[in-house]
Amino acid sequence: MHTASSKPRIQFVDLAKGVCICLVVLFHAQVLPESTPLLGALRMPLYFFLSGLFFKTYGGLGALALKKANRILMPFVFFYFVGEVAFIAIINIFGESVAQTYHYNLLRPLFEMAPHNYPLWFLVSLFWCNLLFCMLRQLLRSDAAVGVAVMLCAFAGIALSMNSVESAGWTAPALTGLPFFYFGYMARRSAWMYPGHHDRLSLPVGLALTGIAAVLCVAGGNSFLSMAHNRVHGSALMAYATSLAVVPGVLMLCKAAGHLPWLSYVGRYSVVVLCTHMVVMSPIRVLLRDGDPAVCNIVSGFGALLLCTLLIRPLIRYLPAFTAQSDALRVPQRVSVWLSAKKKRQMAPANEKN
Repeated sequence: MHTASSKPRIQFVDLAKGVCICLVVLFHAQVLPESTPLLGALRMPLYFFLSGLFFKTYGGLGALALKKANRILMPFVFFYFVGEVAFIAIINIFGESVAQTYHYNLLRPLFEMAPHNYPLWFLVSLFWCNLLFCMLRQLLRSDAAVGVAVMLCAFAGIALSMNSVESAGWTAPALTGLPFFYFGYMARRSAWMYPGHHDRLSLPVGLALTGIAAVLCVAGGNSFLSMAHNRVHGSALMAYATSLAVVPGVLMLCKAAGHLPWLSYVGRYSVVVLCTHMVVMSPIRVLLRDGDPAVCNIVSGFGALLLCTLLIRPLIRYLPAFTAQSDALRVPQRVSVWLSAKKKRQMAPANEKN
């Protein structure tokens, strides 16, 4: 996820992430069922696409791994334990009978452990996706060759899905989501992704692409990829085609809209909302467990969005290392100097040639 940076932000990307994280929260609250048309085709594919859009090698696989460990794994580790503590607290307060109400507590384990803050799966999967893509970029010279390798990885992910193979650490969703990451990486070279003379066409292009996605959704029987479980609903081909139409379509619609204060703010710090919404949502669901299910879903979904919004500012201020705002892990000075010298030596032949 693209977070704090000294460079000017691309406003419509924050807006797109805001739309997407709201869909994620409302889906987890069961306000929006999984069968909602285009929901599955948009939610996680958009995040993989945006991650690819801002992909950098940072000088090599080791530097990239360290950077992503700071920006992805540090929030994962911290909020993993926050989720576990919250679950234990709720069980102690309300009794073990509410364990089933605590959303997603029985889903697929991580390295033999069951995380109760389950949406964190995406951070681990995104970490593997970055590393795998970096390795492909280093091994293969052309973008076309990388694209072919990415598709082979996707076939492997789909094969695991079709055979119901569970993967430790959510590596399989990384394979399945890699094509969206790749197309995001390729889209960074397009003038459409940045402010310019194409801006006036953003709305019609966005509507056209979203319309195409809707047609594909109907034709494919609402096919989509359930990334967390690495499951294909319907046709894998139609699922990819629908996602690759609706993701840029929504991005263009967001570009036409520009900046919407609350959505853009939530999108800018979407990593905080991703990591906290289940923690604040689950107690609400426990308290409302004996009431009307529809009311429980609505209150827990929109209540979680409100509470997460209020949590953003204190969390990024007091816990910057755990909210992807600063780096806690750093390369030792001696190693950093050695890497800089190595990079200069690698660049020297090119400079001499120029």
